[in-house]
Amino acid sequence: MEMKFKFDNGEVLTLDVFDTSISKKILELCETCKADGVELYQRLLGHEAGRTAKRLEHIPHSDKEEALETIRKGFALTGIEPNVSLSDTMTVQDCNIIHRQFTTEGMNWGENPSDYDMEGKHVPKYNMEDLQYINQGVHAYESTLPSPNFMEHDDILITDMIFGYNLWTDIVKQTFRPTVEEKCTILQERKFLHADVYVYDECRVGRSFQDAWAQNDDPRELDIQDVDRVGPLFNFRNSIRKKLYKSIEFHNWLEKYDSVDKPYADIPFANIVRGSYQNAHKANLVDITW
Repeated sequence: MEMKFKFDNGEVLTLDVFDTSISKKILELCETCKADGVELYQRLLGHEAGRTAKRLEHIPHSDKEEALETIRKGFALTGIEPNVSLSDTMTVQDCNIIHRQFTTEGMNWGENPSDYDMEGKHVPKYNMEDLQYINQGVHAYESTLPSPNFMEHDDILITDMIFGYNLWTDIVKQTFRPTVEEKCTILQERKFLHADVYVYDECRVGRSFQDAWAQNDDPRELDIQDVDRVGPLFNFRNSIRKKLYKSIEFHNWLEKYDSVDKPYADIPFANIVRGSYQNAHKANLVDITW
């Protein structure tokens, strides 16, 4: 099936969509988004996994202090006791521990019997907005630190882009969870290493395998997730992840934690059969048709 992404500079990218169960569900959600008037969305993706000390030379110390205050605010508002000492000497490993506190609390939010009153009404001890301060703060803090692992893709002049619909207006309605069987099939077929366009996987609680590798986190943890909820949001090129998944460094990391069979792969969606991505990636998306 053909799908077209149209841009304000006149460029049109025509995709040959793969005939898979996931692609069919994605196209159905495209219909839903268009019917509901969901706005189009696009943004630039970074061309690297991880951070080097050289790239961080110009980050002011105030950025770290501001991030630290956000973390402290989150713990204070939620009443959660941090598992590490909160200071400006925290390491990447400390950040991993704090982030795991956030994901564990987030996954279990509202599941504790004490979160309900005598009438069964949901009255959690804190709200998700307060918990998000921990998440936002720890990501801001770790962005000031060199990561244990680093990789960048070869062609940094042509950037990877996200194009699609703004799924954050109603994530439940506009996304779905692929089955374990669907994800395992993708890993076995190896097509995920060769497609031009992928289903983007931003709707998750936890880290992607790319981020976990950069942070030297443990992929056996429950919050290291491949794909959670997906919808009509697409990663064009996916350069850094394709390079990462082919690398010996990534596979040595998986083997270290006995995780080589975990379904880490991204979901291939289509190949570009007509049009110039080089012309399109700097323009504004104006329409999607299929």
